[in-house]
Amino acid sequence: MSFYFIEISGSECCCEFTKPMVLPSISNKHVYRFCKSYITIPTDISSETTVLHINGNPITTIGSNSFPNFHGLQNISLDHNEIETLLAGAFGNFSSIQAISITHNKVTVIEAGTFPNLDTLLDLHLEHNNLQELGSGIFDTMTGLRTLHLEHNSLRTLMIGVFTGMSSLEELFLQNNHLDEIPTHLLMGMTNLLSLHLNDNVIGSISQGAFSELGRTEYLNLDSNFLRVINADDFFGLSSLKVLRINDNLITIIMPFGFSGLSNIGEIWLLGNKLKTFAHAVFNSQDYPLGHAFSDRGKIYLAGNNMICNYSICWIAEDWVDVDDFICAGSSLSFADYRLNSNGFQCNDSKYPPFR
Repeated sequence: MSFYFIEISGSECCCEFTKPMVLPSISNKHVYRFCKSYITIPTDISSETTVLHINGNPITTIGSNSFPNFHGLQNISLDHNEIETLLAGAFGNFSSIQAISITHNKVTVIEAGTFPNLDTLLDLHLEHNNLQELGSGIFDTMTGLRTLHLEHNSLRTLMIGVFTGMSSLEELFLQNNHLDEIPTHLLMGMTNLLSLHLNDNVIGSISQGAFSELGRTEYLNLDSNFLRVINADDFFGLSSLKVLRINDNLITIIMPFGFSGLSNIGEIWLLGNKLKTFAHAVFNSQDYPLGHAFSDRGKIYLAGNNMICNYSICWIAEDWVDVDDFICAGSSLSFADYRLNSNGFQCNDSKYPPFR
């Protein structure tokens, strides 16, 4: 008999052993559930197993020879254990593996060589652990990896080269960590990355060229960080970006050319920052004229800032800018108090001339 799915659960399981069951959607494939509590990876599991879940056990370490005979294994889950360390070679005997999940553990260390020769791996889940740093080359054999989850750890340092070889990666989740910067060469080689999640960190600056190789990225989330200034060309290289989220930071100024090169942008979210003014020049670049990226394609969201309207930002009433309210001549007004007509932007305060 070929084993398709084996589940070994710990203390939350209500039984000791249930007989094999046929999966409804898979003919002639069987499920075995062992409701026992293991402190190490059991050695008496069939080598024909293709899906193995060992969840909710007091396992603390995954050693170099924990899975000696699982060459046909495609999916392994080690969630909700007590794993602290992943030793070199721990996952070195998998030739068909597609998904590995080690979430909700206590992993603090991933040794170099933990994931050797895993060119078939598509999804790796390491979220909800205690990782503080990742060294160079840890993932360099995962040439086919599409999704990497590292969110909800305690990451402070990502060494340059940690993502080397991950040219197939499409989604990278790094939110809810303690990262304070985006170094210049951290993301190099990620030429197929589509979405990048960096929200809920403590990022205070973006190094020049940090996104320069992300020409296919369509979604970037930097919400809830500590960015204060958007500098010229901070987002250089993101020519395919459609959604940029920078909500709930501390941004007080966006420099000219701050959004230069975002030629396919559809949405820029700047809610809950500390902006008082917003120059049209932030969209200037040698590649396209004022506002070209937004006038036909999308919106800029500015609600929750402290916008002060004067003649220099009257352009903000254009229909591709969305803001609930801002302050003009000391009073809080809504867009109902402003008009766009053939003479330009009309403000109720007569000391400001029409904007053309």
